[in-house]
Amino acid sequence: MEPCPRINISFLSTSFPRFEGDFSGNFIFRYAQELSNLGTDIEIIAPDDPASLPLSENFSLVRFPYFFPRSWQTLAYGSGIMNKRSVLSWLQLPFLLIKFFLAALRSTRKTQLVHAFWSASGIIALAVRIFKSRPVVITLWGSDKLVAQIPILSKLIISVLNTADAIICEDNNIKSLLVSRGLDSKKITLIPNGIDLQSFQPGDPMKAKRSLGLQDDQHIMLSIGSLNKTKNHALLINTFAEIASSKKSWHLYIIGEGEEQQNLEKQVLDLKLEQKTTLLGLHDHNSISKWLKAADIFVLPSQNEGTPNVLLEAMACGLPVIASKVGGIPDLIHDNTEGLLFESGSKDDLKEKLNRLIQDKQLQKMLAKNAQKKISTHYDSWENQAKKLLALYEQLLSSRKK
Repeated sequence: MEPCPRINISFLSTSFPRFEGDFSGNFIFRYAQELSNLGTDIEIIAPDDPASLPLSENFSLVRFPYFFPRSWQTLAYGSGIMNKRSVLSWLQLPFLLIKFFLAALRSTRKTQLVHAFWSASGIIALAVRIFKSRPVVITLWGSDKLVAQIPILSKLIISVLNTADAIICEDNNIKSLLVSRGLDSKKITLIPNGIDLQSFQPGDPMKAKRSLGLQDDQHIMLSIGSLNKTKNHALLINTFAEIASSKKSWHLYIIGEGEEQQNLEKQVLDLKLEQKTTLLGLHDHNSISKWLKAADIFVLPSQNEGTPNVLLEAMACGLPVIASKVGGIPDLIHDNTEGLLFESGSKDDLKEKLNRLIQDKQLQKMLAKNAQKKISTHYDSWENQAKKLLALYEQLLSSRKK
């Protein structure tokens, strides 16, 4: 029996890890790794960035420059294209789109299928298909809801996206919204992100604290995510400032980097929290696992999300979590069962939830146990999720041959 030929796939994305430990589009990196391990040839097409460094990968990566000088490339990454406000950033948009299109067109000359991540990349993929007939798969995320909520623009974009061969959503929340805006539900496949259950599982908190150089009696409130306005770490710092004086053993740690870092550092100083709050910067995969095992509470204060992987990882580690009631989070967490939910942007609600969870040890244990059980029973490995993607690719390619 002859071996099956390798499938060649182009991945298009406006965001991809720029260096080891970068959160930007990290799930795409994981999918590319696993699909490569399954015998698929992957080529990633993503915008260049001044911070981009070489990565160790088992696939092809093309970072296309789109503006000169390189240090002025500011449209992609950070808080994302839709959240950029500077004139310089928006002047770069036509250059980004043209360069993206050309890089994608070159890639599809040697690949059989295009998988685009986010609606902007999806539109590029569909434009490329006019010149190179290839099946197009588009993955839509929480941030794509911003586009769907712009009345006139959403109708135009949804009509374009409906010409794709398949749409992937990570949760029912984004699927329901997009269907309500006119996206064809028959084209949608639900494939949640994978999770590394070997690295992210309950561990010994004392051992983890010692490995990080922390005191055994220190209580850790942890948050992880890019330091941009959407992640809303400013709200968490402001809220923590109001309870820090009465919670002597508690310390807030935030892992991540981004354009809001200087503002958050100033906020910490202005609130005189420098002895109680630490911005840790970026950390690699293994270090994040240690921090989650060492933490007592995990907090996700985002204003907009899909189903964030860092939340899945915190729950998998058996952490009690508090998260904002946005995006796919209420589908993942039933309030008072797998975690506590608060109204996005409400300092009073977040403060009440923090005080309640800190003071109630039994609640902490119950939420942690339920959270870990939810992840272990409802979520799968990156390898198995990649197999689902590969099955979809094979189905689309097989349909083309008939």
